[in-house]
Amino acid sequence: PVPTTIHKETLMQAFANVATVPVRRTAQGSDKTYWEFRAAESAKNDSKESATWYTVRVFQTEDPGFSKGDFIRIVGKLKLDVFMS
Repeated sequence: PVPTTIHKETLMQAFANVATVPVRRTAQGSDKTYWEFRAAESAKNDSKESATWYTVRVFQTEDPGFSKGDFIRIVGKLKLDVFMS
């Protein structure tokens, strides 16, 4: 599968649990520091059978202080990666 990235100026909000330990990264080209981790939004009703997964990037120098399992609110711009097979 080849990923296709779709950029939208759509703000989104989700309530999820931190699933991985935040990792400090540096943006290519700009050398700006950010933190990246995965979060899972659990199913809210019977129509969803599994969690919705997000890759979250926090653009700040300081450690956000999240631990695996923390319940967080995610607010930001949506970037969608679509995988076509």
